Parts: sequence; structure tokens; C-alpha cells
Amino acid sequence: MNNILDDVKECFSKIDFKANNFGFYKTYTINICKTAYDLAIDRALNENVSVLAVFYLILDEIGGSNAQMYKNEIKNYFKRNYKDDVEKTLKVLADYKENLKIPEVQCINDAKFIVSFENLKKVYIKYVNETIIPGDVKTKFSITKTLYFKSSFEIKQKYHSQMMSMLYYFKRAIITKQETEKLKTYKVIAKCGHVGQNKYYPGYFVVKANNAADAANKARYFPRVKHDNKYAILSVEEIDEKMARKLFIKKEKEIYFHIKTNKERKLTMPLLERLLIEEEKYPYELREKTNSGRKTSKGIKIRNYKKYSKYNLNLEKE
Repeated sequence: MNNILDDVKECFSKIDFKANNFGFYKTYTINICKTAYDLAIDRALNENVSVLAVFYLILDEIGGSNAQMYKNEIKNYFKRNYKDDVEKTLKVLADYKENLKIPEVQCINDAKFIVSFENLKKVYIKYVNETIIPGDVKTKFSITKTLYFKSSFEIKQKYHSQMMSMLYYFKRAIITKQETEKLKTYKVIAKCGHVGQNKYYPGYFVVKANNAADAANKARYFPRVKHDNKYAILSVEEIDEKMARKLFIKKEKEIYFHIKTNKERKLTMPLLERLLIEEEKYPYELREKTNSGRKTSKGIKIRNYKKYSKYNLNLEKE
């Protein structure tokens, strides 16, 4: 008796996808289905549901009016032969984008990531010593990175170091040889916020820039940096590529830069507390001016003259 993988292969053998420019889907789909099948067995999940979920998702990606007839024929075949599994599969797919923690959904994303990563790895080896890489390779990496962040904790642990190495390489390779000759690498330490009033987290960033001033200006507008703070940039130091790579890998392990919600911030605050620094109290002459220097007819100081004049049309002309 055929199992689900045999039926998937048989569907592709009967339908001529190559005649409709969809030949590449055959190998791609079978590889992901096989991976999902193995993962489902290891995790004690329903392998038929896992494979069908992957299969249905990829079928929906295939466009074109000619393909629609073939897609319907395939789905009808599985409805007849895997009726109960198809019903469960449709329930899983209904929650696919909403809840990534469902075991079957994790199985799907893990399978898609593993196959995507293995395909990217072959291309990555080819261009590893190149400064400029083709746009289609960058696109493959972008897709793989998205799948990586959706994958389960076990997969993230297993592939973490390899993905971080690739991430650093692709970020570096985006810059052309000509730009690389001009730009220098800087380590910028800046005040990062969202850690409580009058406190900051000293976060460091690796920045490519023409000079130190340019690096400081770029870093000021990075996410999490207190860009409105006049003294947000603490230091700027020129570094080499080797040090930049070490800093990048170290930064990926910092808890602060992985906080995404207010709830996560509250939970991790006890761990960050010892790393936070109180804001300095600057002398009066260093503080920004707090009023415009103008007064109303009654002698009251106007802090923001432009805003005041907007809502008070009867101002006396000076």
C-alpha cells in the first residue's frame, strides 16, 4: 500500500508540470514533503496531515489558469483517498498564519526552512569569497531568513551559528567593491531607550560610513536609539572587519535586542537592570533653551512662540 509520499510523487508523475513552466516545483515540493514526513514521525505527529499541509500550501503558490485544473484534480484525489486527513489539514491551514506554536505548523515551517537552507548553502559556497553577489541569491537568503525566524526553538538552536555566519556575510556582501574601498567600519556606542525614565542601555552598533561623524549620524536613527537625545552618541571608534564580525555575533546574543513586546521587556528587565545607566545631569549652560525669550502682553513667558501664535491670533505686534 502506498504511503502519502508515494502518492505525492505519483501525482507529479501523472501531471506534466513542465509543459506549464512549473517543473521546478516537482523536486522542491517532494523534498519539503519528505522532510515534513520525517519531522512528523520524530515528533509523534500525524505525518499525513503534515505532508498534506505542506503540499497544499505549495500548490496554492502555483499560479496560472492552466495549472488550476491540475491543482483541482490533485486535491480531489486526496479528498477521495485521505478524507479524514484532509479535514484535519484544512483546520491546520486555517491557523497557519495566526498561530506559529501549533506543532503541525512548526513542522511545516521547519521543513520549509531546512530545504531552503540546504539549497542556499550550495549557492553560498559558490559566492563565499565574492564581494558582490547576484540579486537572486540575496532573495533566496531573505526567504531563508524569514523561514528561520518562523521555525521552532530546536531548529533555531541547531542552525543558529550557520545562519549568523551567513547573515554577517550577506550584510557585508551587499556593499560593492567600489563602496568598500571608500567606506570605513566603525563601532558606535549609543544610548538605547525603552528601559525606564532617565535610564539608558549602552548598545553598540557596527556602522559602515565615510567618517566618524557620518557613522554617528547613521547610528542616531537606528531602531531603539534615543535619536531625539542631544547626547545619544557616546563614542565612535574605527575597527577592522575581524572585530566587526565578532561584535556582530556578540550582539546577536544580547537579550535587549531581541525584546519585541512590552510584556517581554517587563519579564527581562531584572536581567537588564545591572546593565542600565542613569542619565547624566548636565550643567545649566549645556541644556537646551526652554523658552523663546518672548512674553505676552501680561508679562508671561512664551515657551514656544510659533505654537502660541497659532492658537492666539490677537497677539500684539512687537
